[in-house]
Amino acid sequence: MKDIEQLARQMADSSVEFVFGIPGSGPSLQLLDALEKLNVTFIRTHMEASAPLMAAGGWVAKAKPSASLSIRGPGLTNMLPGIAACHFERFPVTTISEAIASSTASGTAHKRIDHAALLGSITKGHFNLSDDIGFSGIIKCAESEIPGPVHLDLCSDSERIVQKKSGEANCFDESNLLPLLRDSKKPIVIAGTYAIRRQCMGSLASLSIPVFTTAAAKGTVDETLYHAAGPYTGVGLDLAPERRLMEMADLVVGIGLVHNEVLSAKPFKCPSINIVHQAHVPQSTGFGFQMLVPESRLSTILCELKTKAWGVEEIVALKEKLQKETLARPFSPAHVFEMIESVFCGQARIGLDTGNFCVLGEHLCRIRTPKMHLCSGQSRYMGVGIPLAIGAAIHDRTTPTITCVGDGSIGMFVAELKTAAEMKLPVCVILMRDSYFGSIRLAAASKKFSEKSLKITSPSWIKTIETFGIKSVEANSQNTVDDLLRKWQVSDGPLYIEVVFDPDSYMNSTGDIR
Repeated sequence: MKDIEQLARQMADSSVEFVFGIPGSGPSLQLLDALEKLNVTFIRTHMEASAPLMAAGGWVAKAKPSASLSIRGPGLTNMLPGIAACHFERFPVTTISEAIASSTASGTAHKRIDHAALLGSITKGHFNLSDDIGFSGIIKCAESEIPGPVHLDLCSDSERIVQKKSGEANCFDESNLLPLLRDSKKPIVIAGTYAIRRQCMGSLASLSIPVFTTAAAKGTVDETLYHAAGPYTGVGLDLAPERRLMEMADLVVGIGLVHNEVLSAKPFKCPSINIVHQAHVPQSTGFGFQMLVPESRLSTILCELKTKAWGVEEIVALKEKLQKETLARPFSPAHVFEMIESVFCGQARIGLDTGNFCVLGEHLCRIRTPKMHLCSGQSRYMGVGIPLAIGAAIHDRTTPTITCVGDGSIGMFVAELKTAAEMKLPVCVILMRDSYFGSIRLAAASKKFSEKSLKITSPSWIKTIETFGIKSVEANSQNTVDDLLRKWQVSDGPLYIEVVFDPDSYMNSTGDIR
């Protein structure tokens, strides 16, 4: 890239349709002017942190590149929460900001900040206009294993982060691999997000053994299939299928299973192997794998696992028990997820922010494909639900998106709903309202700490969201939620539903699950 005009042409040639963010009066404005002439649409956000998340939502929905944009200094620092969330969630987004050249005299460097130091731990690479990588190279860098954000400074000689490379040491051990597989009677698969990137969905669907996924990898195996065992977190309690099935297994086969995709990475009680990319080797610690197997052996292992059959009856029984017991409890998010499934039958994209309701959603929402699931499953980053949903809906208007948020997370990016209203996006936002930071309240109660700091005295957002022109309704029962969802005309634009729960019932709704 030699200049802004060439960057714009390269972005358009790379099929970028949307850029999100807040521009300044310098090179970012010049870039937007050039992009507009090339039919690339700019979506102005209300907070820079929303921009990378909206770009990420589009990547999940359509696997198409987009970018986020900000000014230097405070604009980039405002964008950091979104970049960090994309780093944790492995979203390959490109972030762009104005920047001050490293040679600029300090006396004239208004808003100067060390971008390299700021971004070092949450981006894969840091480039500027003088680099010959090209925008297609930036996308390739972001999408390469392990995916993540890559930053571009709109100047020619900024300080930079050298692109991180995985170690070249061979840490793989294939000794006794086939005998271990052949001797196993009750193997279990746990698929991480790497299985999505390796396009394992078809192979996993053809197995007849229990297949778990990490929360972030939901949909890697169609969760309506009998052998789909649900999420593996490492901390499942008696009602979570992982507790019983892991006790029965005689072999665990991980597919890109890494420690930051589960809540607790601990050694398995039976032999275990992990199929990994070289970049995953350092992140496979904690599970006590007896063997790390290179990705080149993936097909061989899956073929061997196809000869095995067990666990289907157990999975069906465990899922039925989980659903029956959660729905038998007082009105909770479990009943809302039941209604979503009943009304949309898997044809709506589901977004889960973070909180107690996510525990229930991860176990009860049956996700068919990865593109139908938006979450902060690796980072548990609070507040990402709304911008992810809006970004997905902008890129894919044919699919309704239902995103669930909690009392603690709705306020962070609520202003972005104005854009959803203006564009009449097919987005339904459901606030799971208990008037507390519910999951934290449970911890406070168990330790007999004060709950005063966790109480929300004015929990309703209905009047605020109504001012955006969005239909906003309070619901106090399962029937009301069902009626609202069935009457929602997606073509009319966004819908906001505030579902009210008894605080104590909500706090205890995840009992015996996690």
